[in-house]
Amino acid sequence: MTRILTIEPDAPLARRIAASLAREALTVEHAATAREALHHVTGGDYALVTVTHDIADIDGPTLVAAMRATGVALPILALDPDGSIERCVRMLKAGADDYQPFPLDFDELGARVHALLRRRDRPPAASTPEAAAQLRAPGIMLDRIRRIACVDATLVMLRPTEFRLLEFLMLNPDRVVTRRMILEAVWQHHFDPGTNLIEVHVKQLRKKIHDPAGRRFIRTVRRAGYYFSGEAAPDPREDEAPRLHIEQAIQGVAAR
Repeated sequence: MTRILTIEPDAPLARRIAASLAREALTVEHAATAREALHHVTGGDYALVTVTHDIADIDGPTLVAAMRATGVALPILALDPDGSIERCVRMLKAGADDYQPFPLDFDELGARVHALLRRRDRPPAASTPEAAAQLRAPGIMLDRIRRIACVDATLVMLRPTEFRLLEFLMLNPDRVVTRRMILEAVWQHHFDPGTNLIEVHVKQLRKKIHDPAGRRFIRTVRRAGYYFSGEAAPDPREDEAPRLHIEQAIQGVAAR
């Protein structure tokens, strides 16, 4: 089931939002503060986030900007009790994808959420990397027509599943992809079987494309997933996310 994170300090309102979206076959989880929300969204597997403008610890635009600064690429729907044009512009400029003022019409809310989800899942245009015949990064090339990979001009033989895994990671360079995203894209599993299926294939793929000098294309992010590094340089901080620390993001954005 599609999971939504709603960031709303008013618990009764959050329950009403959850109930309305549940009727749209969506599962809603609730965060009441900005810091709680950032911990959820950077470690959880969500399809979309709703953010209310007025939050206790920081305001909505600052929170949205902090999420974008920490690498959160999820669709963000801003909700605002005030509904003024000025506040709408602030939320959108901070990085929100859409905006809905109060009083909330829950039918409209569901429609906006589904519209954002459709936009996220829309098939790529022919000019996008998803449609390219080859995917490239320094030192590595993936030929999607001939289904081969080359590392430093050396042919690397990949099994079909390994190819699909590398393809999915290269289509999302420097972006953390979760276990659920990998399972859906590579295995067409819409659930986590609770096995080490992904870990085994990542390990085998790393053996084939990483080199003894320490260059690492595939990085692990603890409790989050994996990401493909377009630079592929040696990195002693293998398990650190390619994003700012949560507290640094909040402080940095708030100080602007």
